Amino acid sequence: MTGQIVFDLEKKDNFSVDDFIISETNNEVTSTFENMDQLLNKCAIVYGPKKSGKTHIAHIWKKRYEANYSDLSDVKFKFDFDASKNNVIDNFHLLEHDKEELFFHFYNNSVNQKKSILITIDNTSIMNIQLPDLKSRINSFHSVEIYQPDDHLVKVLLFKYFSIQQIKIDTGVVEFLNKRISRNYEDIYLTLQKINKLSLEHKSKITKPFLNKFLTF
Repeated sequence: MTGQIVFDLEKKDNFSVDDFIISETNNEVTSTFENMDQLLNKCAIVYGPKKSGKTHIAHIWKKRYEANYSDLSDVKFKFDFDASKNNVIDNFHLLEHDKEELFFHFYNNSVNQKKSILITIDNTSIMNIQLPDLKSRINSFHSVEIYQPDDHLVKVLLFKYFSIQQIKIDTGVVEFLNKRISRNYEDIYLTLQKINKLSLEHKSKITKPFLNKFLTF
């Protein structure tokens, strides 16, 4: 098994502020953190592609504002929002239509108690809110968008993934990947998963010849 490289891309992130990578593609989000109290009703939406760090942002915001965290993609999720506290709601696009009325009343209670709400949404998802009053309120939220990564951020992300796994990777290999990999967060994630699978199957270190042999960019 000598030389086997193991990625554990399902490993949970640290979600610390120091672990969050700031770039031109997401710097508007950090500005929103600093100005929540100045926003209309202290409410904001973060849009972003899958795997772009929205959940990481949600956890940073949770800690900063001592907020309750809810993830609508969690099978264990229960609709029990506490309007007396700040709330961050991940994957809000998964809100079920039969819960819209409940959320509308929660929102009004939250505003009355001067609490903040942050919601995250995949910008590839369709927000199909049927309740007109709730749709109007959501449209009034301050919105910020995370864009697909630029060249610099892709390089930083690649180094980060290898570093998290404590894998020593040659800079030339990262440069090689950076010139060829998609500028799409989810594609980057899937490519790294593929590299993981191939490295395990072939018990090979990650080198440029290895990548050239098995990957088509």
